[in-house]
Amino acid sequence: MAVGERTGASGRAIELVGELRGRLAAVAERVAGLPRPRVAVMEWTDPPFTAGHWVPDLVTAAGGEPVAARPGQRSVETSWAEIAAAAPDLVLVAPCGFHLPGAIEQARLVAQALPGVRVWAIDADALVVRPGPRLVNGVEAIASVLHPSAVPAPPPGSVYQVASW
Repeated sequence: MAVGERTGASGRAIELVGELRGRLAAVAERVAGLPRPRVAVMEWTDPPFTAGHWVPDLVTAAGGEPVAARPGQRSVETSWAEIAAAAPDLVLVAPCGFHLPGAIEQARLVAQALPGVRVWAIDADALVVRPGPRLVNGVEAIASVLHPSAVPAPPPGSVYQVASW
């Protein structure tokens, strides 16, 4: 809204924000009452860093429960043992600055470090790590991973399952 106001496009900003809020509400409606999988988001893998800032909020909005996370705080280095101790149902690999092919490479390392845990890669650069309207696309993509029977699949090239158990 502030950008729209400062650029003389308040009407368009109101329209866009309304659309984005509507999409978030649609995801919330689709995942309401469903089990909330425990999700660890990896922002980096060597050394391992769990996600902070707004990323845990994306997981919550998508119908998951963020674990091994620091909502609203900086991402921090951790250990594979600490991530395993958080008992995630799923690990989402969203390495800062990586599109899906790079995220898949990183996710393969995570699958080796955390055997027995479902591991997905996401196009972090396009959907997760850059603040802005595209984060709603990220919520939709994460929700499709967590609740595939309730949320439509994201566009091709958004997410990829690396390990399933």
